[in-house]
Amino acid sequence: MRCPYCGQFLENSLSKALNGIQIKEGVVITNVDYVLEVGKSIRLVAEEKHTKRHFCNVYQLITLKKVAKALKVPLLLLFVDDVENEVTIYNVPLDVRFPRLHYYNFEKDEPIFVGSYSDLRTFILKNFVYRGWKR
Repeated sequence: MRCPYCGQFLENSLSKALNGIQIKEGVVITNVDYVLEVGKSIRLVAEEKHTKRHFCNVYQLITLKKVAKALKVPLLLLFVDDVENEVTIYNVPLDVRFPRLHYYNFEKDEPIFVGSYSDLRTFILKNFVYRGWKR
């Protein structure tokens, strides 16, 4: 099955099961890397990329944006540099239309976090786990 936005082939069990399905609106399949649930509430949706370059497929961003909007939570994009052991996080705006390109370049945007894994732990706990939590 091909993605209607970028034309790339999708390889997973769902795309194999739906192989040949063609509808006018198109069918997009993307995996969601993380949904952080704390107690009874979902706090964020996140996608992780292991690369130095901060690019993401536009078709994937569009789908993930719809998921985050439906859940009324932020959408974070994590870029992991495995060589430097550094994580860079961008907050994906849910009200922005992405250009009709194959990839969106986040390097021109300002990250909301850059740091090590231990710094990432503190960032996630402070902003998404303990936020609004009463002792």
